Amino acid sequence: MANFSKISLHCPFRFVPNTATPGIHFDDSWACEQIKSFQRKVYYTQKWLRQTTTKIQMVSTIAPDDLKVYNSDLAVAKTIAWTNVTGLTGYNVFEVVVDLSDIAARNYWLYQKVELLSYKAEWISEAVYSADTHKFVKPITYKHSRNDWDMVWSTGIEMTFCVECELMDPEFKAEISSYNDQMRDPFILDGIPYRVFKLEFFDAKGASPYMGDIINRIFCCDTVSISGKLYARNGGAELKVNWVKGYPLIGCTLEVAEGKNLYSIQHNDYTALAPGIVTAYNFETSWFGPGTSVPIVEAESP
Repeated sequence: MANFSKISLHCPFRFVPNTATPGIHFDDSWACEQIKSFQRKVYYTQKWLRQTTTKIQMVSTIAPDDLKVYNSDLAVAKTIAWTNVTGLTGYNVFEVVVDLSDIAARNYWLYQKVELLSYKAEWISEAVYSADTHKFVKPITYKHSRNDWDMVWSTGIEMTFCVECELMDPEFKAEISSYNDQMRDPFILDGIPYRVFKLEFFDAKGASPYMGDIINRIFCCDTVSISGKLYARNGGAELKVNWVKGYPLIGCTLEVAEGKNLYSIQHNDYTALAPGIVTAYNFETSWFGPGTSVPIVEAESP
């Protein structure tokens, strides 16, 4: 069997092959090299929250060299060793934790080489601007329940992607079962209220198209959280890409719904309540203790 190495396009960093002759296709070269002669020269750097860490994964028949983090002075700021997490028929799965918190805030590039005898593969990431804070940047954490898209999710890997985004324009909807009687009087049999949001990506300057590609892939996963709360595509919502003629950067919008459609604001003194459980207490009962203004009666049922 021939040797191979691959980094999934679900990776939170965009890697491109290291070659002296980059091609014209989407995955062949850095985004800046794909700006056409008739387009405005505008460059984008992926924002990264310095204290955020993420795993990334490689599937390979050959053990990879350490991941190297280069700065803009072409110096190696850090090397990180890969771990062989599982062996499958004909290849191995390697993972590494990318942690930039212990090096200075600045631009970095991730470099990866896999080499054995005549086999050699190299990748360099797009620039990553690591800083303690970035305006509008939030961490999006994601994982999946089955192996897919050249990712071996069964290792338990969970990845984090940092991106400029805001939840905007909430809409309040419901799935209703109803009927009208012979007099056309309407009756609601059942209803499920829920909320949807427009997840707006990037500021007014926009971002390189590869960022939209990563976002679209992330929201194909079955577990996605934004700043710690679960969200998912609303039904079959498509990522909408906004282009301006002659301008190489894009804006993106995705309609999302809350990953757990809760019916109450929850609190518990001991353990977190399972999402979806509805609880209610009557503030006029002994639950809050007896007193002159609080009658001692049984707590009402939800």
